[in-house]
Amino acid sequence: MRRPDGLLLLVLFLTIDVLIVLTHLSQKLLGDPVQWTFDLGADRSYGEFFMYVKLVWFSIIAALIAWIRRSAVFAALGAAGLILLVEDAFLLHERMGHLLNDPLTRWLPSLGDIGILSLQLGELVWLAAAGLVVLVVFAVGYRRADGRDRADALAIAVFLGLLAVFAVVVDTIHSFFPLWTTGDLVFTVIEDGGELLSLSPVVALGFALLTADTGAGRVGSARRRRREPVADAA
Repeated sequence: MRRPDGLLLLVLFLTIDVLIVLTHLSQKLLGDPVQWTFDLGADRSYGEFFMYVKLVWFSIIAALIAWIRRSAVFAALGAAGLILLVEDAFLLHERMGHLLNDPLTRWLPSLGDIGILSLQLGELVWLAAAGLVVLVVFAVGYRRADGRDRADALAIAVFLGLLAVFAVVVDTIHSFFPLWTTGDLVFTVIEDGGELLSLSPVVALGFALLTADTGAGRVGSARRRRREPVADAA
């Protein structure tokens, strides 16, 4: 982390992430707290809303960096954050999965005999298509970026890629375990906890880059202008 303010934000985020996961475990293992909103795997839980907060903040931060640097690759990252937010908040993967599943199994009947995965075909196809669009947009912006923007954007993209692994790969493995089993508990923590944790460095890195840009640019030049009259008077 380049700046202490970015590191501080990362520590604060990770602290809340860990507390959310521990509260979930307390609910499942000890029965307290009892409110469903503490369930890490539940829709509209506290953990999910905290993830949405991170995505909104990151999208705003990436848009500001794109504007300051005139860099399309950060605009692409900001758009990716918004896509993730809308996709998850409106459950588009589940809705599109239901719409696509029947046509896919009719088109390729053999896919209907692969167990529980046959129920997720539409969802996986939808996520693959959405991911491909995001990758293409990012690749175009990355190709046009300079060396500094490429390195900074790639550092953020690595953690967004890690988020995708938890959201797609781990989620698919999670689907093999029935609800309320030990496997369900373990993979809920890995999947949803992993999504929370992987988003924290995304926001913190973006915040560190933004404060570095504004601090070294506008704020720095303003300070120099304030010193100039003093130097002349001396």
